[in-house]
Amino acid sequence: MEKPNKQIQVAEQKLNQALLYAQRLEIIEDRQLVVAIDELAGIKQLADQLKIEKEKITVHLNEGLRNARLLFKPLETAYEQAETLIKDKMAAYKHLKDETSGDPMVETTIMGMSGAEASFRRLRRAVVVDEKKLPARYWKVDQERVDFDALKKGISIPGVEIQTETSVAIRK
Repeated sequence: MEKPNKQIQVAEQKLNQALLYAQRLEIIEDRQLVVAIDELAGIKQLADQLKIEKEKITVHLNEGLRNARLLFKPLETAYEQAETLIKDKMAAYKHLKDETSGDPMVETTIMGMSGAEASFRRLRRAVVVDEKKLPARYWKVDQERVDFDALKKGISIPGVEIQTETSVAIRK
């Protein structure tokens, strides 16, 4: 791999020497400690110089990356909004259709004309609809506990009702 410039090659040689020094270093007296302090200071100074050289390159790359992210952000936001709207409308339609037909659908897959698949899954959630009716142990609403008690244990909790909703996942 080619080095970008001579300074980096020199720095690499110095760091290799410093690493060799560090591996062989034994500190058993004050004089060796003082020498090690100076060696460490030299390594830190070299690291600072490397950081400056690196930032000369990366600052422009990071700026370009930020600009690219800014360029695509409105497109990503529009995509996310469109996806959410379509999924919400598909889920609402499927939920209403299943409710009116009496079909207790848990999970189903429907194929699109292009071969894409939409998976519909009925999810149960414990939703607090009236916090004033909640027993004291739920005052600081611990949604995990509410879900566990209401859904897993089947406990009827005042102020909580079990609602179903339909989620959608797309595969192509």
